[in-house]
Amino acid sequence: MRSLLVPGLLLALLAVQSPAIAAESDGAAATASTVVEPPVDAPSQAEEEDQKLLKGTDSTGGEKGDAITREDFEGLKTDIEVLREQWQRKLDKGTVQSTRNVRLTGNFQVRYGVAEAANGTFSIPQVQLGLKGNLSRDYEEGRNLDYSVGLTTDKGNFAIIPNDVLLSYQLLPSLDQEKPYLVITAGQQKKPFGLEATTGDDKKPTISGAQFASTLKLNERDIGVLINGDLFPSVDYGFKYRVPLFEYNFMVLNGNGPVGSSNTTGNNDNHLDLLGRVTLNAPVDYSSIFRGLTLGASIYDGSTSLSATRGSVTLKDKGRKRRYGADLSYVNTPIGFTLEYVRGEDPSLSVSTTNQKVAKQVDSEGYTFTLFYNFGEQFVKGYTQQDRYDDWWPATYQPFFRFDSFVADKDSTHIHKDVYTVGFNWFFAETTKLQINYNRINDYQASKVDRKDELLTQFQFGF
Repeated sequence: MRSLLVPGLLLALLAVQSPAIAAESDGAAATASTVVEPPVDAPSQAEEEDQKLLKGTDSTGGEKGDAITREDFEGLKTDIEVLREQWQRKLDKGTVQSTRNVRLTGNFQVRYGVAEAANGTFSIPQVQLGLKGNLSRDYEEGRNLDYSVGLTTDKGNFAIIPNDVLLSYQLLPSLDQEKPYLVITAGQQKKPFGLEATTGDDKKPTISGAQFASTLKLNERDIGVLINGDLFPSVDYGFKYRVPLFEYNFMVLNGNGPVGSSNTTGNNDNHLDLLGRVTLNAPVDYSSIFRGLTLGASIYDGSTSLSATRGSVTLKDKGRKRRYGADLSYVNTPIGFTLEYVRGEDPSLSVSTTNQKVAKQVDSEGYTFTLFYNFGEQFVKGYTQQDRYDDWWPATYQPFFRFDSFVADKDSTHIHKDVYTVGFNWFFAETTKLQINYNRINDYQASKVDRKDELLTQFQFGF
């Protein structure tokens, strides 16, 4: 039996190997003579995958479950197209769009005030809406071109007038925080003079601003070109805190205030004004006790048109107006203060009894001192990183005291107005707060003093 099995196996092995050997020899000969091309009707890999999908199999050939037909597949594609069209229609009809990125901002105030021998009054002092965005972003060096457009209500007659309308460009690379910044801004914007004029309403502790800011028109926006930058910055990366040792601002402007209800010509005296401001900051880390200590100086030199009438005689002239300011601030937690002094020089024109021009210079001065204390929990618990300007609202509660004095004409003896303010700010968020101010107003007029008490309550919110 064994003798018959062995030859049988040998014959079987020869029978199996002989076709393979023959095929190998034939393939070698074919390769040597010509290239073997695949059949014309051979399916591609994508077509094979499509057929497997329709048959309900996966790439390994295993069953995937219920098979789908070509009709089901085309129906699914139709449903996706319908959903895409509905989504696009809803986006086009119900969503505000822009060709560039844009950010909506706003600031609103609702106020209640009551004074002696007068009934209380509700009012809406101001409404502001603005758009800010980027027109050209430089990802390599940060030389970005930004814009800001805003509208506000005039505090006098509640007419809508332009607020910020400006373009700004980074002249130096701004991605490296350890290098100095240099920015040029053109358009209608705030005048960089002192503290009171440059600080926004959302960061001011008081409801009413300083007397000199409104009387000398420092808090008004104007149209011009501003160049501002800094030198020798100090960076604390742990708290994302950057403070330059030296900051500078130089502005060329019309000098006639913002374009709106009271100014429609833009530059009615045909003369450009100049403004400059420099500040020195304590170059320390965020955890230093001297963080937020700043010393600044400002100067303004311009001209204005004058007109005086007596009877049928009207005289016109031009005169120089100047502003000088110095300020010291310590904005920290929990205690901080601001101190600012401003001196103004304005021309005056009148007509004498003999119809002659009488011109003189009126000197004025004012100063404010504000002391505040912050306490309470942070808005976001567990988050302790704050930037420089976050120190205006680091906690929930802020009691403060302010003294504000202004002399309209230094040549007039014993004529000035002093305002003492005791207030309390309750912050609900960075841009939302409830303010309560009690003002004691002493108006000195030569030999008499007019005293008045005033209580103001304001709810201010922004986004």
